[in-house]
Amino acid sequence: MSPKVMPTSEIRNRFAEVLESLRKEGRYCLVTKSGQAVAAFLPIEMYEEIMSELEDRLDEKDECLAQEVAEAREEYRKGKTRKL
Repeated sequence: MSPKVMPTSEIRNRFAEVLESLRKEGRYCLVTKSGQAVAAFLPIEMYEEIMSELEDRLDEKDECLAQEVAEAREEYRKGKTRKL
């Protein structure tokens, strides 16, 4: 789905309406100033999904954490689990 593109002046004049529209449509909005994108608005669900994916990718780059996750997955696969 392509984003809405709106100038800052329109966002300023219709802020609540724009946010509600984005929430309902599940899409994001690029905010422009003098024809250049300067910001983005997106539904919280989209933000959370993006942040979760980013955190997962960053975690994969952390070698120590990656080793711990691999060990935990192996223990889980072998049935070595404990109740919390």
